[in-house]
Amino acid sequence: MRAGLRLQSWASTLRWVEPPNLHLTLAFLGDQPLALIQSLQRKLLAPLAPLPVFQLHSHCLSTFPDAKSSIVALEFHGCDALELLKAEVDEALRQSGLVPD
Repeated sequence: MRAGLRLQSWASTLRWVEPPNLHLTLAFLGDQPLALIQSLQRKLLAPLAPLPVFQLHSHCLSTFPDAKSSIVALEFHGCDALELLKAEVDEALRQSGLVPD
């Protein structure tokens, strides 16, 4: 997909994220203490371990109009496995006193 997007006329104005830094945002946490992040990681290990591997299917590119820089995001169609993953993350956030977005 990246190769195809790079062929677009507007693609030369983008700074591409290196593959090791690609990620799927399930909840935006902002700046949080390292201890809280480590606690969330521990809380999520057991519930996420049995979840099956699944494929995501993209449906559009979008931007963040209120961001300080031009950010382009690839959006995906929802699926049952993704919804289950999001539910587990949201529960861990609630248990840690954070409000899921």
